[in-house]
Amino acid sequence: MPSQPFRKIAPLALVTLLASACSSSGNGPGAGDGNGGNGDEVPGGGGGDNTAAAQVCEIPKDGWARAPMRRLSVVEYDNATEDLLGEKRHLGATALSADETVSGFAANTAVTVSVAEAEKLAINARLIAEGAAGRLGEVLKCDGGQGAEACALAFVSRFGRLAFRRPLTDEETGILSQLYKDKVKTTDHTQGVRLVVEAVLQMPQFLYRPAIGSETTQSGVNKLSGEELASRISFFFWSSVPDDELLTASKNGELDSADGVKAQAERMMKDARFDRTLRSFALQWLELGDAPEKDDVVYPGFSPELWASSKTGVAKFFSHVVKDTDGRMDTMFTEPIVFTDSRLAKTYGMTVSTAGFEKMPTNPKQRGGIVMQAALLAKLAGSTESSPVKRGVFIRSRLLCQPPPPPPANGVPAFPDPKPNQTLRQRLEEHRSNPTCAACHAFFDPLGLAFEHFDGVGAYRDKDHGVTIDASGDLTETDVDGKFADSTELMNLIKGSQTAAECLTTQFYRFAVGRLESEADACVLKRLTSSLKEGGYPVREVFSKLATSDAFRFVGRN
Repeated sequence: MPSQPFRKIAPLALVTLLASACSSSGNGPGAGDGNGGNGDEVPGGGGGDNTAAAQVCEIPKDGWARAPMRRLSVVEYDNATEDLLGEKRHLGATALSADETVSGFAANTAVTVSVAEAEKLAINARLIAEGAAGRLGEVLKCDGGQGAEACALAFVSRFGRLAFRRPLTDEETGILSQLYKDKVKTTDHTQGVRLVVEAVLQMPQFLYRPAIGSETTQSGVNKLSGEELASRISFFFWSSVPDDELLTASKNGELDSADGVKAQAERMMKDARFDRTLRSFALQWLELGDAPEKDDVVYPGFSPELWASSKTGVAKFFSHVVKDTDGRMDTMFTEPIVFTDSRLAKTYGMTVSTAGFEKMPTNPKQRGGIVMQAALLAKLAGSTESSPVKRGVFIRSRLLCQPPPPPPANGVPAFPDPKPNQTLRQRLEEHRSNPTCAACHAFFDPLGLAFEHFDGVGAYRDKDHGVTIDASGDLTETDVDGKFADSTELMNLIKGSQTAAECLTTQFYRFAVGRLESEADACVLKRLTSSLKEGGYPVREVFSKLATSDAFRFVGRN
């Protein structure tokens, strides 16, 4: 296959390949190439969630959902190209369409690739491949005794295995090897390797993540192959492709048991790449994507740079809780610290002594835990003032998995204009006096008003429009109902909630598999949460327990 014609037709060919990959109902790229797994094992027959109390729930027969085919997210694409080739330019956002989300988490189960996007992918692949070609010795990792061609062909197998998360088929090896050989005839060894990299980064086997599995004795249930599970594990723990050790473990059948999966999970959580997943989960769970709009007059210091610092502060806080503390849910919701640089410190009323981020203590009566980080408070606010509605809805939907009912069919009545010296609480009370608004707002307003001590960028305050803030309220319709005086007391209630623990487990699962949970998944997740309860719900253990659970290792067939 001549290299130059291949390069010209690659974008159009890629569209066809991707369309085929997405529409396939049972044979995606790489399907059936890995270890088939033990067909005799079925959910409940050895999964890591079976230590939990069985009486919590019972998995319905044939209740398993199929795993969707997922395109790499922008973050996963960037991490993968860095891990595979050492490329740190992170060009994914320039080539891939925006991530399609499910409940706030990147899923990419329905995105398609247009001809224009395929052209961008081709350009991107060329740029990354050229960068790798400039560091050829580092990329190829060949010893001095190998000839150039032998080195390149060994690279084809090694690079392809890591990029596709499985060994190459004979056909794939032949195509990529011939690309190298044809290119060398008209150019040189470096350009031959460059073309191989360029081709691999455009192939659906790299861009898409199948999870099909093989049949078990339970009707409608497939067990993921070793390599499919290795891929799911690596994207869960590292937001990237597996390393050689994980793929070797899958080849040797070590991932066929929950103990084998747990061993790999513990190893991977000690790796620096785990921080990328912690950051990715935290920012998606808290829905901290694009910067919120702020009025330049009301909040003159708010800027893209401040927003970037705020997001990094949240990510560092979450990573600290998981890795450097007892990692329990109550610590995550109440720990009185922030991570701040000199730019963000002004919002917190602090000063820092270094150019980077410092861990700083806060007044525990005013601020503590991940919900009271500046980035989240700024995101859950308007352009000129705070927003108890946004904050209350967030607590209900993201912390308790209790989304509010849809708005009235006739629309929501207009929010009353502010009157002199009228607080936001008073305006909300006026709004709730309308029967159309009362029920919904009673569900989330009190929880949002608990955070009224924080303005629209997350700075602490005592007064609103010159009036002392009343942040008290009642938490209702949970397993930890009670009165609270402010946000710290509210979070001290929620930190012990089983409902919140089950919700957090569900959020982790949605992040891991890219879809909403089925009835069978929900049962397994409930068991998993129950098993964590006695330890105070250590967040770090959620990762390993989820990876060894039936919900993670098995998928539906129908």
